[in-house]
Amino acid sequence: IDSGDQLQLYFQPKVDAISGLPVGAEVLMRWPQPERGMVSPGEFIPVAEETGAIITLGNWITAQAARAAAQWPEDVTIAVNLSPVQIRAPGSALGILNAIRDARIAPSRLELEITETVLLDHSRNTETFIAELAAAGVRFALDDFGTGYSSLGYLSKYPFGKIKVDR
Repeated sequence: IDSGDQLQLYFQPKVDAISGLPVGAEVLMRWPQPERGMVSPGEFIPVAEETGAIITLGNWITAQAARAAAQWPEDVTIAVNLSPVQIRAPGSALGILNAIRDARIAPSRLELEITETVLLDHSRNTETFIAELAAAGVRFALDDFGTGYSSLGYLSKYPFGKIKVDR
């Protein structure tokens, strides 16, 4: 999916190891540049976070991902990585709930991947964000577990259905 402003979404398939059937996909964002080639999200996401543009960008990504998932079989899920800035923004859960509603997909088909760094600040906005979306049926994955201050306490405090361990 192309934003028209050069940003592109790709979908990395998740396949059941036994059946070989697709069970989901994870959204990957890329920015192709004529002079530089494919720009890594590690380069442009920090700039988007610093400027606050990540909130609009994150809403666009989630909406596009939900629309794509609406075209897939109902048992196929979509995973979206979220920025800590996006999660901490007041009212950010509403943008995600609107994307789900507009795409007409079950909330359980959306899996939001968050990193441990989001949980370190003990923000009320973060707790509210996770609680609102979990209550609606959205699923959560803890991404890059083991890269920073790792605590098994997060696993009992928050509704993570999956843990992605860093290499």
